[in-house]
Amino acid sequence: MNPGSTSERSRKMEARRRAVDARFVEGWMSYIGAVQGVLNAAGMGPWEYWRLMGDTGMAFHLVMHETCCVSSVTAYDWMNTHLAALSRIGVHSEVYGAHPAMPTFDAARRRALVHIRESIDRGIGVVLWGVDSGEFGVVWGYDEEDGVLLTSGCHGPRGNPIPYENLGMSFPGAPELHYQIVLERVPADERQTARSSLRYYVDLMERQGHMGPGYRAGLSAYDNWMRGLQREGFDQFGCRYATFVYAEARACAARYVEHLAEAERALAPAAEAFRRTAAIYGRMMEVLGQDLADPSALDTPVSAEQAAALIPLLREAKESESETVARVAQYLRTSE
Repeated sequence: MNPGSTSERSRKMEARRRAVDARFVEGWMSYIGAVQGVLNAAGMGPWEYWRLMGDTGMAFHLVMHETCCVSSVTAYDWMNTHLAALSRIGVHSEVYGAHPAMPTFDAARRRALVHIRESIDRGIGVVLWGVDSGEFGVVWGYDEEDGVLLTSGCHGPRGNPIPYENLGMSFPGAPELHYQIVLERVPADERQTARSSLRYYVDLMERQGHMGPGYRAGLSAYDNWMRGLQREGFDQFGCRYATFVYAEARACAARYVEHLAEAERALAPAAEAFRRTAAIYGRMMEVLGQDLADPSALDTPVSAEQAAALIPLLREAKESESETVARVAQYLRTSE
C-alpha cells in the first residue's frame, strides 16, 4: 500500500469540501437561530438566544396580514432590517438579495456562490433563506465535487444540501435569494445598543403603513389579527405559527428588558409592562393548546371557539403593548 495514498486522498477531499462548525440554533425566529449559530462559531459571541433577540431588536418583531397568512412573520424589509440588526451589536456584515423576476437573478446567484464559498474559506458560516423550508438557516460548508452547499436549519444540525443550481430556489413556496455575510465584530457600547433596540421597538409599534398590501406592523398588526380571525377561511396554520413566533419573541423581550432594568432602574416600569404582554401571549398559547417546545399543534385546525377566545386576548395584548410603548418612549426621552 502506498503510504502517501491516504494523505493524498485527504488532500483531495479537503480541496473539494470545506466546512466550519456553524450550526443553526433551534428557535422560532429562524433568522436569529441562524445568526446565533454563525456568530458563536466564528468567535463573535457567545450569545444567548434571548439576549441576541433583544439586542438586535428582533424580539420586538410584529407583522400580521389581514388573513393571518403564514407569510406574516417573514413579511418585512429583510435587507435593511438584517443589516441594522447586526450593526446594532457591532457586527459588520453584508446583505444580498435578488428575486427570480429580476433580470439579474442568475448573475446574482453566481455571485452568491462566490461570496458564500469565500466566507466558508475564511471560517465563517453564512445566513441563508430557504434552508430546509421557508425559514432561515446556516450554510456551514460546500462540496465542489457534488456541487452543493452544506446547510443546517430547522430540520436539524445537518440539513438537506442545496445544489448550486438551486440556490435562491430551494423553497419553491417563496423563491428568493437572500443571504448575509458576516465580516467582523467591533466593540459596541451596551447601553447604546439597548437604546437603539428600544427605539426600533417604538418606531415599529407606531408604524402606520407596511411594505405590502394587506400587511400591518406594530400595534396595527393586532387590528389585522383580530379582523382576520373573523374572516371565513382565514389561514389557520398562519395564525398558529404567528402565535408560536410572537409568544416566544415577547417572552424574550420581557427577559431582555428585565435584564436592562437591573442596571437602569428607570426601565423597571417598561419591564413590568413587557412581562404583562408576554403573559397574555402565554394565555393565547393555552387557548390554542400550544407549547413552545412542541410544534406538533401547527397542523391542528383552529376551532371557531378558539378563534373567538383569541380576539379579546389580542385586544388586551394591544392595550398592554400600547402602554409598554408609552413607557419605553418616556424612558428614551428622559434618559439622554
